[in-house]
Order: sequence, then C-alpha cells, then structure tokens
Amino acid sequence: MKKSKERLFFQGYYAPQRFSAVFFYGYRFYVKAMNLGFYINNELKL
Repeated sequence: MKKSKERLFFQGYYAPQRFSAVFFYGYRFYVKAMNLGFYINNELKL
C-alpha cells in the first residue's frame, strides 16, 4: 500500500515537473536557435 502511494506521488509530482523543465529548456534552445538563424541570415544578406 505504501509503495503504490509513493509511486503515485512520484508520478503525480515529479513527472509534470520534469516534463515542464524539459519543455522550458527546449523552448529556450529553440528561441536561441531561431535568433541565431535570423542573425546568420541578416549577416549573409549584407
């Protein structure tokens, strides 16, 4: 009983946190890549 409760707590509390952290870092990386792409495009146009 205690073990299943702990696993439920782990899935309910840590899984969304980990998912949001991965999403947050992925979004930051995506924004940085987009900015770098725009910068390279502008430099090549000049």
